Amino acid sequence: MKSAVCFGEILWDEFEDEKRIGGAPLNVALHLKKHGVESYIISAAGVDENGRNLIDYCDSTELNTGFIQTNHSLETGVVTVHLNADKHATYTIKQPVAWDEIQFSDEAARKVSEADAFVFGTLACRSKTSRDTLFKLLPSARLKVLDLNLRAPFVDDELIRQLLDKADLVKINEDELLYLSRLFGQKDGNIAIETQIRNLASQIKADNICVTLGDKGAALLFDDKFYSHPGFMIKVADTVGAGDAFLAALINEILQGRPAFEYLRTACAVGAYVASKSGANPAYNPSEVPALIIRNID
Repeated sequence: MKSAVCFGEILWDEFEDEKRIGGAPLNVALHLKKHGVESYIISAAGVDENGRNLIDYCDSTELNTGFIQTNHSLETGVVTVHLNADKHATYTIKQPVAWDEIQFSDEAARKVSEADAFVFGTLACRSKTSRDTLFKLLPSARLKVLDLNLRAPFVDDELIRQLLDKADLVKINEDELLYLSRLFGQKDGNIAIETQIRNLASQIKADNICVTLGDKGAALLFDDKFYSHPGFMIKVADTVGAGDAFLAALINEILQGRPAFEYLRTACAVGAYVASKSGANPAYNPSEVPALIIRNID
């Protein structure tokens, strides 16, 4: 069985009328579990009802929670989710919270070194403690997957540069591609997506870059070959967690050694399926995905 460790924020997404489990690293871990990948999350929760309920939920999914630390001073993370008319989300992220203080441990480093993939992002690096822990864990990792996940106001250009140079695979969205292009001094304009991605690849050490394009699908530069997929037509319930589901499916495809041209079709289908449901972690079985693919021409 393949295994993966995800590092970073675990929290509750608070919508207008309900709250749901969230945090990109946790979402990716939960979706990887659905694909049969042995998944771990390194994070922290507070000694509060939100923390207890969050860990109880993870336990109910059989996600390994042994590396979720308990913080007695800070509360469990909470994010207020704002959905616009198109069901696209923006976020207000509380600070400081428990996952801002993720401590390093030799046991966590050992687990990272044993795992087939290590997934991390920029948001958990907003605090020095969690950032230092991540940088201590990275040298132990095999396949290092950066889910950039830029969230204003917690955007640090120097940190972005550092993490891009430590990753083997980078996953970004269309807005983040534009941000990085400007960061590295590339010209704006009507430039083909492949050219944009190759220009970015020439500026960083990561060999593989994936860009999600919303309802236009996704593009991937993998082993210097370019792939794209137009995506699938679905009725969007909300987009929360769809990118995390996409990334989990992509990682699983890579870990299983499947042909690269299949990566995006599967990942786009899983992401679309999740976007058609409410919340970041709807119940589903990856075996449902082929039916979605069959109903669409790709």
